[in-house]
Amino acid sequence: DSKGGHVVARIDYTLLGSLITIDHWEINWRDDWPLRLATQFLTNCLYPSSQGYTVRVEKESYSFWVSEHFVPLSNESDDYLIFNDGHS
Repeated sequence: DSKGGHVVARIDYTLLGSLITIDHWEINWRDDWPLRLATQFLTNCLYPSSQGYTVRVEKESYSFWVSEHFVPLSNESDDYLIFNDGHS
């Protein structure tokens, strides 16, 4: 719970220079829309690739992250997905 109500989605990430790694996420809602909005805010507003940032996430929940424009670096199962807005 927060001051304005219940937390419906959460993204934890670390910042190392221009590399942002999404470490953990969770959904406390009946669908994934709040997580989609949080992801879009992170990748388009806070750390846009147009300003040199690279956002990555582990391949867990692969279909969700691919639907949010993350692409695999390789075919290795322990590799990361990188955000690709199509403009980089």
